[in-house]
Amino acid sequence: MAIASRQRVVRVNDATHNALRTLAAADGESMTDILDRAVERYRRDRLLDVANEAWAEVLADPVARAEVEREDAVIDAMMADGLEAEE
Repeated sequence: MAIASRQRVVRVNDATHNALRTLAAADGESMTDILDRAVERYRRDRLLDVANEAWAEVLADPVARAEVEREDAVIDAMMADGLEAEE
């Protein structure tokens, strides 16, 4: 049984509305579906941007970078258990 999602009104400028209408018509989908996917894509892009900024800060800090490299070495040592990889 499908659960109906609650929809809300969002105001967009004319150019955005026209783009949504054009994309929806071209893809045979609703403007809501196009907008949902666009917002999800933007959310994911922002998440990656934040993660990349945080990683750049770690790499720029010599102490933090050394700690990450130590942790990597520990993980590498655990992975090198002397067994040959299965094919």
